[in-house]
Amino acid sequence: MRAILSLVVAIVLSGRFARAENEIRDVFHSTPINSLSVGQASLFDPNTGELTVEDANTVLKGLLPNVGTKDTFVIHILRWKTIPKDPSALAIDQQHWYVLQAGDKTWGDDDFSKNNRIFGAGKIFFVYFHLNAPNGAMYTVDYTLQATHKTPAYLLHLGQLLNIALTKGNLPAGTTNTFWDYREFDGVPVPSDMDMSGEVFPADGSASITIDKQAFDNEGKYHIDFSVGVPIVKLSDLRYVSASNTLVPATVTREKLFGLFNYYFQPVDIKASGLSWWPHAVAGVALGSRPLQKSLIGVGWGPTLANFYFGLLLNTQPMPQGSACGDTLPSSLPSGTVLKNKTCPQFGFGLNISAGSILDSLTKKK
Repeated sequence: MRAILSLVVAIVLSGRFARAENEIRDVFHSTPINSLSVGQASLFDPNTGELTVEDANTVLKGLLPNVGTKDTFVIHILRWKTIPKDPSALAIDQQHWYVLQAGDKTWGDDDFSKNNRIFGAGKIFFVYFHLNAPNGAMYTVDYTLQATHKTPAYLLHLGQLLNIALTKGNLPAGTTNTFWDYREFDGVPVPSDMDMSGEVFPADGSASITIDKQAFDNEGKYHIDFSVGVPIVKLSDLRYVSASNTLVPATVTREKLFGLFNYYFQPVDIKASGLSWWPHAVAGVALGSRPLQKSLIGVGWGPTLANFYFGLLLNTQPMPQGSACGDTLPSSLPSGTVLKNKTCPQFGFGLNISAGSILDSLTKKK
């Protein structure tokens, strides 16, 4: 059984992603000469340069009226420092990186400014804004996008699962000293780990100024995932973890676990812990030494990384000929008793949890 599982994962990983080991590196060379209007510049916080989701949508629609409803934007805001003794000197005051999914009304503040999450975009629209540029300062700027293809999250989860089995408005016009420019980065591999970095080159030949690098996770939502089912019989089988506000198994024993395949009718972010209101289908087999003797078909519901499953458990076990499901068998059987495999349906209920967390628990036991 171990050999078969090893062969399966090798075929899946090598065949499906043999061509996926690629990356791109693209440099955007720009001279900041496009000025925002007074009204557009007023959308930025005058002290920090920060931008809200609503104002980002407003300014981008004004600058790029042909923005599509599903276009993904990476935004960099740089605010220059005011130096009274040298008004034309260049020194960075503050920087901010944002991600905006145009037209997505559910895109919240965390999506915009904290999560650094892009959902499977093969084309990225990059826009920069340089605020409070010193009068008389001349410079160019290079922004570099580097994206490296990676294995999809659901296949990583499958690998973890197999490791368990195999181991024990109109704005006013006018110009400002706030400049902007944009570039489309096309052919970005999906899924990928993506970095954006930059460097400013003053025209007077002085030392270049490095822009803070920002990492982004560019991976879409999926219909499928792999996880571990932990049967629950009583409340004491559960333990509450206040740090993550989730329920976890009180103890983990590999022989009692199920390897589960999850199918989501609506694609979900399988790397996030958010609640999906849609139930999803689950099916799987036991991870013990005889996996095909126990199989499960049911539904799951709850947060993506840890939810409950319930459904039909098919338990196949050797029983004396003529025995019925539910019969209590004696501890010892008479010599010569003929045993036959019998499949008995039962109700199955438990936690559907990420394979990685279970693998960590089993590893710590060693």
